[in-house]
Amino acid sequence: MNEVILLLLGAGLVGAGVLMRQRQVPAPGPVPAPAPAPQSPIAQAVESAVQAVRPPVYIPQLPAVQGFAPLRPGVDQGLPRGIRNNNPGNIRATGTQWAGQVGRDPDFVVFSDPVYGIRAMVRILRSYRARGIVSMGDIIATWAPPHENDTQGYVAFVERETGLGRRQTIGEAEYPALIGAITRKENSINPYSAPQYAAGIAAANTEGVYA
Repeated sequence: MNEVILLLLGAGLVGAGVLMRQRQVPAPGPVPAPAPAPQSPIAQAVESAVQAVRPPVYIPQLPAVQGFAPLRPGVDQGLPRGIRNNNPGNIRATGTQWAGQVGRDPDFVVFSDPVYGIRAMVRILRSYRARGIVSMGDIIATWAPPHENDTQGYVAFVERETGLGRRQTIGEAEYPALIGAITRKENSINPYSAPQYAAGIAAANTEGVYA
């Protein structure tokens, strides 16, 4: 009798063990990473343009210019404010949300890449043209108004730098020279290459949610 009871108890324990093994929940597998958010058309255009002009490095090794320390790739020390902010035109933060804008400093827009800063300069110049501001002198007077700049000195600088006359009508063909001169006037240096300016101008043709 005792042997029968022991056999039954043993069988019950074995059955319970099998049932427990059957009820074990498998360990969860790794959680898949969320799919990256799709890039906006502007971001795609800028990324393509940026990749097309690398190398050279965006901030090349340059000698000291008018009191600024030599520039070193990826290092902010000694950089003029506009170059440090990737905002070569020193565009003020006025509430407009620009493509590529990542902050403000505190009065000027900070861009994630200089191509975005150049793009914004082109967009502003095109807005001037839409308002009938087309001569080089009028463009500079609007960009750097007399109440806060030596506008006539600025115009004379652009004339010397580019050969453009103050009464000359400025079109898209003159944008690289004009933007390069504005960059140098605003920052005392112009560290960007012709392909970078071309990339910013091309990116300005892409419309999107942002300016």
